[in-house]
Amino acid sequence: MKVCVTFHNDIFTPWPATSIVHPIEVLLEAGNEVVVVTWDKGRNIDLKKPTLQVRRETVRVPVRNALSFYEFSRKLSEKLVAERPDAILAFDLEVLKGSATAAGRLHVPLLFFAREDWPSMVRGEGTLSGRLRAAAFATMEKSICKRRVEHAYSVNPERGEKFIRWSVPYTTIYTTKGLGELPNPPDKLNGFSIAIAGSMLEMEALPNVLKAIRDLDCSLHLIGGDERNIPGVREIVASSGMNDRIVLTGHLPSVGDYYREIGKCSMGLTLPLNKDRNKYLGISVKMWDYMAMGLPQAVSNMPAMASIVIGDGSRRIGLAVDPMSSEEIKKAIVHYMSNPAEAVHAGSLARQLFIEKYCWDRQRELLKQSHWIFSGKRK
Repeated sequence: MKVCVTFHNDIFTPWPATSIVHPIEVLLEAGNEVVVVTWDKGRNIDLKKPTLQVRRETVRVPVRNALSFYEFSRKLSEKLVAERPDAILAFDLEVLKGSATAAGRLHVPLLFFAREDWPSMVRGEGTLSGRLRAAAFATMEKSICKRRVEHAYSVNPERGEKFIRWSVPYTTIYTTKGLGELPNPPDKLNGFSIAIAGSMLEMEALPNVLKAIRDLDCSLHLIGGDERNIPGVREIVASSGMNDRIVLTGHLPSVGDYYREIGKCSMGLTLPLNKDRNKYLGISVKMWDYMAMGLPQAVSNMPAMASIVIGDGSRRIGLAVDPMSSEEIKKAIVHYMSNPAEAVHAGSLARQLFIEKYCWDRQRELLKQSHWIFSGKRK
């Protein structure tokens, strides 16, 4: 069978989109031919070589104004009809309209993977134009899903609740790493060390973290991140006067290096700010990274992340704090500094939970069971 996967950006640039690449791997394992169709927005990008046996096609529509989305949707639909796939898998709302139109014309199944809550994202700071965009996207998403989508997916149950309300078959697929992609946990550093890993776009809480650790006997390790954002982070670190206690690795050469640096630390911090409902219902990928390497962690007090680290309390693997409160962040750090045995136990539980439930090895089985295109067995 032939499956067209649609996305609003190249799936390998600037780095591989794990949440897309992993499902494509499952499609290929099931014997499907996969064509990835993306939106070429007219920007200069350095296309990376594919690491999967897929054909990549683009629809070129430079982004000029709001009408560019509708032009892209029309051209995407035409492109997909010309490809004549047996099924279409749309990633994110930007490609849903064009994908749905094509699926209707071809009479083929449409699957929708909503990684983000786009109506919340386009709402922005709540301006009139933002509210209007959010309402338009929300109406379009609901209409298409109820009429056309055969199965919906999201990266956590909180974001998936709307599909259940709309009576759309739904599966939560966490976007995590497979066990074979991870190194063994390394030896710990001497002393108490705190990790903030991954995207530097979540560094808005960094000043609060620096204030929290000022009087504590610990080190802070800022691991990996996008090189474009690191200069700004260096400025914040330099102004703190604590350079001797802060390690900024910069971009690391391999995934293994990134995970080994995390594994050396005593605990992790996952502290995105609650700026919109999309983030409020989201899960930062770095939370999985700490779990995979056996670290306890403090997370922002948002429902999706807090429910995982705290659960019913019997297998607590971390603490939930207000990311804007340096006092709450400090209390969480002091808690694990003062209770090393509990920190080790929580980290061990975190890795066990990751292995048993959240790693990609478990998620891929859920994906294969969710719809026949992932098993290769048409129902």
